[in-house]
This record gives sequence, structure tokens and C-alpha cells, in this order.
Amino acid sequence: MKRIVRQLLVPMLLTCLLLPHSQADARPKPEQGLRVSITIFDYANLSTGTLVHAKRVATNILGQTGIQTAWVDCRAVTKAALSVVTCDRSSETAISDANILLVNRFPAEAKITGANTLGFAILPEECGLADQAYVSLLNVSKFVNDQDAPLDLVLGLVIAHEIIHILLGQNEHAPTGLMRAYWDKADLLLAQSGELGLTGEQAKLLRAAVLARSKFARAPALGAANKDQE
Repeated sequence: MKRIVRQLLVPMLLTCLLLPHSQADARPKPEQGLRVSITIFDYANLSTGTLVHAKRVATNILGQTGIQTAWVDCRAVTKAALSVVTCDRSSETAISDANILLVNRFPAEAKITGANTLGFAILPEECGLADQAYVSLLNVSKFVNDQDAPLDLVLGLVIAHEIIHILLGQNEHAPTGLMRAYWDKADLLLAQSGELGLTGEQAKLLRAAVLARSKFARAPALGAANKDQE
């Protein structure tokens, strides 16, 4: 799954957030409740059933690493030539850690050509938290047709792949598994049996990044609370 990696989009999260704690945080106890909130913005008018199944694929992949997910669905509805985004906030518990934009074509400013790029994450230029990625439904559909694979399965894999890029704060790829740059038929067969995921080391880094992100997000509120008590 080819990606254009911009020179300014450099890996930042694990170098910015609490690296001294990463080894201890990599083995979270179950009660720590590692959890991420994900908002899906559907600008491609995907069928409800396909999106539900795709989210289930991504949920299972992240769940295998010990990370729980909370999803918020947002859809673009056209009324009188105006596009309005409406969101189901019933399941929202926090500000989204990852915002996934499902579009037909990537925005022009992304300067991505061809149909090999299924998705890409936007990373901050400076120390900060990434939170946004794009997924092209047209490119995913072409890949699905070429590989004769289920759309909901592949879409779920792409969403999970991009969420992990966001959470890790890097666009690096692995030689095998879910975080490969390209998937082939053998990978998709593993995915159909639920065996295309992360290595133990990748899962360890991901848990550490999620825990660091959680601590980073809470820091301003804690600082303000302490100031009020002075």
C-alpha cells in the first residue's frame, strides 16, 4: 500500500511523548483500559453495512493489541446544494484520537496520483499529536477488484493501518503484516482468517504510544487543576 511520505511529515510522537516511561508502559495491566476514540467522516456515501463490517475488522485488529475503540460516525448529507456533516454522538466519550476521512478522491493538495495509494496519515511538522488520515474509496475499490477481495475487509484493514500510523505518529512501514506498504493475496488470505495484524514488538510500541498520548492529553487539565488549588 504505497504512500507519499512528505519531507515535513516526520515521526514525532514517540520522541515527543514520555519516552522514559515507554518500557514500563508497554505492558499495560488490563485495568489500565487503553482506549482510543475514532471519528469516521464518510464523504463517499458508503453503505451502512459495509462501514459497520469495516469498523469491526479494525476493532478486532486493535483489540488484539489490548486497545479498545470507541467510534463516532459522521456522514455528509447534501441539502439544497449544500453539504452538511451530521454525526452520531451517542457513543462519543472523548475528543477523537483519530479522524478518518473516507473520500472518493484525495484532496488536490495531497498531490497523490495513481490508484496505488489507499490511504495516508497527516503528521504534524513539530512535536504534537497526529489525528487525521484520508482513505480513498475509489482506490480501495480498484484494489478490491484487482485482488478479488471483500470491500469491507480491505477497508477495515486500511482504516486500522492508518489509525496505527496516527497513534504512532510515523509513516514508516514494516516488511510483513498489517503495516506493510503493499498487501498481496497471501496477506489478504491471512486477513480473512484474522491473522494479519501486528508483531509483538509493534503491539508493544503501539500500547506505549497510546498510553503516552493519554497522559499528554490529560496534562493541561491536570496543570489547570493544580493552579486552581494554589
